[in-house]
Amino acid sequence: MSGHEDRNNIFEQPVLVVDDNTDIASIVSMILKKVGFKNIRKAASVAEAKKVILNQADEQAKRLALVITDLELGDGTGLEIVTLIRQSCPETKIIMMTGCADEKLLDIVRQANIDSLLCKPNILFPLRQTLEKFFTQPVTTTATAC
Repeated sequence: MSGHEDRNNIFEQPVLVVDDNTDIASIVSMILKKVGFKNIRKAASVAEAKKVILNQADEQAKRLALVITDLELGDGTGLEIVTLIRQSCPETKIIMMTGCADEKLLDIVRQANIDSLLCKPNILFPLRQTLEKFFTQPVTTTATAC
């Protein structure tokens, strides 16, 4: 299978956007659609995200390609989602969004094997760049202070 075919297949796989702010979730979904993803699922809480992840883990052919989650959610943190993803679908790319990043958070991101950290509210251009990098080039972990 060629790299072009692999790239097209990734856009058929489901992605999950987790944010309790519906405006942010809608913006992220719009960017995902513009990049080429066709199967975008949204969750507004850790509980909703867990249901989606556990259901997807059972569907071997349709594993999540990507999870984009906020750090702070109403019923917990995005780190709970990251832990579940790494247990059930370790190959899934993970992007964490946060309002503020410090060295402590950067260490947590590295330890949790999160692929990228983006700081809100300025996520539009960095998110698009990160998606293009993840799905057109070899992936390296990017965690930098905002």
